[in-house]
This record gives sequence, C-alpha cells and structure tokens, in this order.
Amino acid sequence: MSSYDPESDVAFSGLYNLLITVGFTTTIEIYKLTILLQLFALAAGCISLVHSVYIDSIIFYLLPRLEIATTTSPTKTLFPTNNLSYSPMRLLLSLYDASNLRLNFHIGPLIGLTSILWSGHIIHKAIPVSRGIMSGGIYNVNISSCLNQIYAGDLSSLAGTSDSDNHIWLSNLGAGSSLLSFNTGLKPDSNSLVLSDISHHHLAIGVLLVVSSHLYSSLFSGYGHNISKLASANGNPNILKLLYSSLNLNLALALMGLSFLSSLVGQHTYSLLPFAFMSYSTIVALYVHHQYIASLFMFGGLYHLSIFLVRDYSINTSTNTSANSAATSSYISTQTDEPLYIVLKTKFQIISHLSWVSLFTGFHTLLIYVHNDTVVAFGDPDKQILLEPLIALNFQRISSNGVIGLGTGDLIVHHAFSFGIHTCVLILIKGSLDSRSSKIMPDKMYLSNSFACDGPTRGGTCDISSWDSAYLALFWVLNTDGWLMFYFHWKHLTLFENTVFQFEESSTYLNGWFRDYLWFNSASLINGYSPFRANDLSCWA
Repeated sequence: MSSYDPESDVAFSGLYNLLITVGFTTTIEIYKLTILLQLFALAAGCISLVHSVYIDSIIFYLLPRLEIATTTSPTKTLFPTNNLSYSPMRLLLSLYDASNLRLNFHIGPLIGLTSILWSGHIIHKAIPVSRGIMSGGIYNVNISSCLNQIYAGDLSSLAGTSDSDNHIWLSNLGAGSSLLSFNTGLKPDSNSLVLSDISHHHLAIGVLLVVSSHLYSSLFSGYGHNISKLASANGNPNILKLLYSSLNLNLALALMGLSFLSSLVGQHTYSLLPFAFMSYSTIVALYVHHQYIASLFMFGGLYHLSIFLVRDYSINTSTNTSANSAATSSYISTQTDEPLYIVLKTKFQIISHLSWVSLFTGFHTLLIYVHNDTVVAFGDPDKQILLEPLIALNFQRISSNGVIGLGTGDLIVHHAFSFGIHTCVLILIKGSLDSRSSKIMPDKMYLSNSFACDGPTRGGTCDISSWDSAYLALFWVLNTDGWLMFYFHWKHLTLFENTVFQFEESSTYLNGWFRDYLWFNSASLINGYSPFRANDLSCWA
C-alpha cells in the first residue's frame, strides 16, 4: 500500500478525455478552469436571485400595464403615464422577459457568438496543443506567417492538409496544417472527430445564427413570425393559453423534448464522438446513461400529458341551437377546432394504427427469430432468412468515411427495438387519450388519473386508469432498454475486440444471443462462488 499512486488510477468518466481534447494538459490549467467555473456559478446564482426577487413585480405590476404599439393604435406608449415608479431593474427585467425580443434578437447572437468563440478556442488552443505547437499556453513555433496569411485574406491556408492517421497526439509527428476542414468521419487513431472539422462546424453555426437573428429583427414583417401569430393564423389562438396556464403541459413538452436530446447525445457518444481516446467502457456507460434518461423522460412526459388532460384541460365549444319544424324541438351541436379536442375525437384511429404497427413488427420479428432458430437447430443454417440493411448501409456510405459493419442481426434487432418502442408509445398514448373517458367508464376524469379497481362493476375496471397504463408502459420501457443495451454492448464489444464475425454469425437467431453473448460473457459471474475460491464478482452472483 505504500507504493500506491492515485495518479495511476484509470478514470472512465470521460472528463479527462474532454479536457485533453480541448487543450488542457497540466494540472494547473485544470485548477484555473475549476476556479473560473466557480466564479461563473456564483455570478449565475446572483443573477437568478435578482430575477427571483423582482419576478413578482414584473408579472403582477409591470407587465399587465405594458402597451405595445400596434398597427391599429400606433399612438400607444410602452409604459402608462399615470405611474412613474419604475426602477431601472424592473425596466431591464421587463425587456429581458419580452419573448419576441429575447428569443429572436438576444438569444440568437448570444448562442452564435458563443459558438464562434468556441471555434476560436479550438483553433488557437486545442489544435496547436494536439500538434505539439503549444504547451503550457506558450507557442513552441513562430505562427506569425500563418496569421499574416489570414490577415492578407488568404483563407485557403486555413484548409491545408489534415492530420494523418498515424498522427501522435501532443506532437508534430504526422500533424497537418488545416484549421478549418470538412473531412467527415472519425479518425482511426483517436476514434474521434477531426478537431479542424469541429472548429469549422462551430464557426459556420455561429455565423448562421448571428446573421439570421439580425435578419429576423430587421425584416420581421416579411421574414419571421412569432408563435402567437402562427397560432392565430392556423385558427388556434387559444393554444398559447394552455401553455401559460398548465404546468403539467409545460412539464410534459419539456420532458419529451429533453428525451429526444438525451437520446441524440447518447447516439453521438459513439457515432460522432468529439472526445479523443474515449475507452470502450466509457462509451458504453455514457450510451446506457443517456438512453435510460431518454426513456424515463419520455415516460414522464406522456404521463404528465395524461395528468394535464384530466386536471387542467377543458373543451371550449360553441353551441348552435336549431329549431326542428317537424317536431318543434331544438338540438345543440358543439363545434371546436382546438387541436387537442381533434386528437381526442380521433383517438380510436390513433390507437388502432399504433396497435397494428406494434403487432406487425412484433410478430414478424419474432417469427424470423423462430424460423432461424429452427433451421439452425436442425443443422441447416443456410436456410436462415437473412435480410441485409441496404438503406442503412447506403446512408452510412453517404454521411461518413468509415462504415460500421451492419448485417442481418442488426436489421432484425432494430425491428425488435421498433416493436418495443411502438408498444411503449401505444400503452402511454392510450392511457393519456383514455384518461378523460372511455366506453367502459365515460366519467373517468372525475376519478382523477388513478383509482382503485372496483371489481366487476361497469364491466371490470382493473388496469384502466392512466396510472395503470403508465405502470405497464414502464415495464415495456425497461424491457426495450434491456434489448437495446444488450445489442449495443455485444456489438461494440466485438468491434473493439475485432471479433465482429462472431456477432454477424450468432445474432440472427435467439440461441446465438443466449450462447455467445449472455452465457459466454457471464462465465465469471456464474463462477463467482466456487469450491476453491470467490472472485471479485462474487458479490453480484
């Protein structure tokens, strides 16, 4: 224990891969970054405190009195003249809360300039460090010639030769000269994107955001529209009132949006990885982490949608009374064009289509596995149904230099993922759309989103509340995530061990999954306890 060196511990979090990719090579640089982030956190806390102190004044005192000039009454002023007790802080925060100004003119340049500055950091710090030109914040070579070319307008010098595949990180061996490039694909030596590609991407995105935000603010009437005008033009002026009045709807939309973003980040941890030398363990851990978060966020978003439909949503209808000359009676018809009402009226078509897709993918995927298992068991593996993912392979060839081998096993297992995802969505959508009423229980919304089973009453009410649907959907979420993690782990395990042939041969039938993945890789766990000893996995056995 006296020879223990904590600096020799291997870290699998990916944090140090991030730091070395962006140019941090010494502990003093990491220390300075930590202090800077602490100061940023303190500043953000102070700003949030100020905003929380004045937010009540903005909502209940200032904003209801704001009068924006319009085409019908251009003489209106921004503030009423009968009250002059507006502090500069209230004025500042009221302008900050003006949605059109904040979204279209302030946030656009802010994100754009941040992206441009990050591109500059990669060009002036990360790329020189990776090529051995800079160490400890000091350039080891004279870069005035490169800068003079840029100042003279010779932009072609920025797109010079890229780093070779045998480039040694932190040295000039195999280093190129490009600062902005478009190579696409991953470098085989670092298993990451090319740094000059990343700088080019951030520079282009930043310029696009800055220019588009200025166009929006200067050509507003002919170039862009705000959300309220789009809603009014589509005949749904009240849709924004739902967003402003229901926290459950806001939470549902936010969770579903974050679910897509988390899943996208999980996919990029291996397909478009920006961090150099990321280990196999870190890639798998990050992928599993983000996919589970995405699944739970989508589950929570759809469940809060059902809570919104039960507690917060009321159908606004207009009634038309018409006299019947024959029977001298009247009838009342309801008319509304609210999107949610239209969705509720067409819920049977939505549920039936999702049910059809789920049954189709589930039966076809399972029967292909059953057929392949049968012919392999009878000694005729050549009679398996082997379908190649031609469309996916063509997309990969178009979008990337390196192609990850895809075969029949990948195609079948992705159809299994499709079956699991559609089943989860079917259960959650049915639970949400039936949360207000159903044929068995028309008054379901008056019992809230969860209620106990009352036995055979009304034809049987077990497992028909929205909470029961969510409980069943959570089982399918975990089931689908299990398939997804098994596939990702085995596929990338064979990629890193250069044994892809094993996956391609054994992933087309279920017994191959059990034999060559689950049982083969569980040998150490199964033998955790033995008559002779207990290994380090015995606690999990």
